[in-house]
Amino acid sequence: MNHSIFKDIFKIENLNELPFQKMFICGMTTTLPLLFGVYYNHLFESVLASLLGLALTLNDHLGDYKIRAKHLAISAIALVIGYIIGSEINLLGDLKYFFFFILAFILGKIKNYNLEIERIFLFFFLNVITISGLNIPLPIIKVSINFIFINFLFYLALAYLFHKFDFKNASKTYSPKWKTFKSALKSTESNIFAVYLAIMTMSGYWLAYTLKLDRAYWIVGTILIVMIPDQRATYLKALQRFIGTVIGILIILLYLYYFPTNLYVFLCFILISNLLMPLLISFNFTLGNICISSYIICLLELTKSIHDNSVDLSLLRIEDIFLGGIIGAIGIFLREKTFLNFKKIAQKLKI
Repeated sequence: MNHSIFKDIFKIENLNELPFQKMFICGMTTTLPLLFGVYYNHLFESVLASLLGLALTLNDHLGDYKIRAKHLAISAIALVIGYIIGSEINLLGDLKYFFFFILAFILGKIKNYNLEIERIFLFFFLNVITISGLNIPLPIIKVSINFIFINFLFYLALAYLFHKFDFKNASKTYSPKWKTFKSALKSTESNIFAVYLAIMTMSGYWLAYTLKLDRAYWIVGTILIVMIPDQRATYLKALQRFIGTVIGILIILLYLYYFPTNLYVFLCFILISNLLMPLLISFNFTLGNICISSYIICLLELTKSIHDNSVDLSLLRIEDIFLGGIIGAIGIFLREKTFLNFKKIAQKLKI
């Protein structure tokens, strides 16, 4: 592996940018749903609304408010549909893995085209596998939708206030062009990568169940996130996600050691973590994953009904993220070898 990859793990970029708008909105829309959940004794259901706040922030490209609101609405609908499908898909039994294979293949077809739908589809897929993995029933999802709807309106209201006060809205935008999406699906060049992404996704599930690992969706989610049609970028992203996860979990375990039962101090930690996340992830993917990992463990700590021990859970996440990164790296390595072989065959045929 190229040594320059290790130099880029903590390489800082966009140092002059301060995404204050995203920082504030992310902090508010990930923390306030949890406060309402505590107040109304529906903490577990409010977690999904908090996750929606994080997903919308990561999927928010700012810009013109009307276009932005439309994009956020489409994203929110896709995320909720992902929750609903995830709660019901286990009824299909083993057929659900065929469905996951198809979703992974489609995602592989549209990766690296700079399309809005790529990010929406990724978050939709992550929601499906997460809810399916946690086996959360539809009645809980229905209660969560109330919190989600209110949080979505709150997100739009905050975005509108920033728009009215003329805060800087410029950001990297993603092409919404339908023609580009159709050309991406029709492209034969992306077929090899799409097949390998789908195969690696299924390999992640197979490995998790063979080794009897809980939370297979962490392995699969990591594969879907880090594996892109660029060998070096995949290796780098896998390393950054793993290292960021380890550091984030060490921070949250230290925090839990000193504040094991104080709920509101705990929520303050979530607020601070998600205020910093948009800033740090704009600087460096490793730094962003420090915040994301600590936030995820925080949410699971708040909902102790679905796990037993914080240390075991943290070690499991590190293990799963590591395995997902390894599988993603193997997948892109095999894809590169296959792609080069096809090129050689094509050149010989021309001769």
